[in-house]
Amino acid sequence: SLRWKIMIAPSVVLLFLLILGWISYGGLVNQKATIEDIFNNRFKSYQASATILKDMANVHSNLYKTISWAGANYEAAKIDSLAKEQLAIMEKTQQTMERALQASAATPEEKKLFQQTSAQLSEYKKSAFSAMDLASSDLNMATMYMSTADDRFQVLNRSLHDLLDLEAKSSKESYESSVAGFSAFLK
Repeated sequence: SLRWKIMIAPSVVLLFLLILGWISYGGLVNQKATIEDIFNNRFKSYQASATILKDMANVHSNLYKTISWAGANYEAAKIDSLAKEQLAIMEKTQQTMERALQASAATPEEKKLFQQTSAQLSEYKKSAFSAMDLASSDLNMATMYMSTADDRFQVLNRSLHDLLDLEAKSSKESYESSVAGFSAFLK
């Protein structure tokens, strides 16, 4: 009887230590999952969005360069080469967006924005292709298509910035959730 009374206090302490260890382990697992989500999903999506934004800005500036070269009577082969490079970049960008849509970690909001942006990219690509195709043969028509391409680029650019903002917001939410979980554990 005395032996059981002596064992109660250490048993209670051991039970509390086990509970504390289990809670700590759960917190660490949550921290690990959050860090993996931030790096493997949020950061990669942010990185892809930033790359798409940068590539499209370069394509658009090179589209102006193509028109400028055509106006300055550069070699048609040089103009066509620059145009083909831009088309290849737009194709690569379209494929990147398709992969992002297929990603299992993408949220419904991300998928919606990627679909919207992908459709806008297709429209921009048509206008840009028309402007580049006509640059070496009919500069006036190319300039007209350039105006349409520029309008479509502005819409595309806004969507790409929205996508970038969404990725930053998602990363921040994951981080804040992780910090809140850690703070709750300390209290």
